Amino acid sequence: SLINGTTLSNDCTGIPMTGICRRQAGSNYVWFNEKSGTCESYKRWKCPVKGNIFKDEMECYEKCGRLAHNPCVLPIAHAKGTCTNGENHTLSYGYNSSAQKCEQFLQSGCSGNKNSFPTLRECLQKCRPESRCLKPPKKSMKFWKWGKSSYVFDVNNIVCKEEKTLFRQSPGPKSNRFHTEEECKKECMPHFEESVKTIEKDQ
Repeated sequence: SLINGTTLSNDCTGIPMTGICRRQAGSNYVWFNEKSGTCESYKRWKCPVKGNIFKDEMECYEKCGRLAHNPCVLPIAHAKGTCTNGENHTLSYGYNSSAQKCEQFLQSGCSGNKNSFPTLRECLQKCRPESRCLKPPKKSMKFWKWGKSSYVFDVNNIVCKEEKTLFRQSPGPKSNRFHTEEECKKECMPHFEESVKTIEKDQ
């Protein structure tokens, strides 16, 4: 990578070597912390010039992600083109740590990282086990034609289901029950974004 006009030879071990700053001290660099297994901001008065230092978190995890202790901290590795070995893209689930949600994405058959799960349930169980979307809904007497509507999330079929009960159910901030279908989808449905332009360009 290029930092301060100097091409660095990156590795994932040790503390970055420092030198004279060519720009404002305190600029945000990133280094890989072996102890925590994560890429962290490097904020010191001296500027890093060599070794375990990267221009941003994405580059850091691309180089050192194999050493991460927790796959949930890794960026989602979207497929960017076709594989020379003929492997097709597969629909997978990855954890977006910024949004704190599991998302759908197309995974390349020839590249990627450990932040990839075959099902939404497995992604949530690993990366957000406290999610209300994983919890079984509280059982109540159902009325199919009449009653008050509320919605619960079915993590196996990835759908928000309507339930009618005699009395309006209280959702609560931690329960798998929502007043509206929109609330249920916003909280639990995985977002999907395909890098169509990039994939088509490479094909």
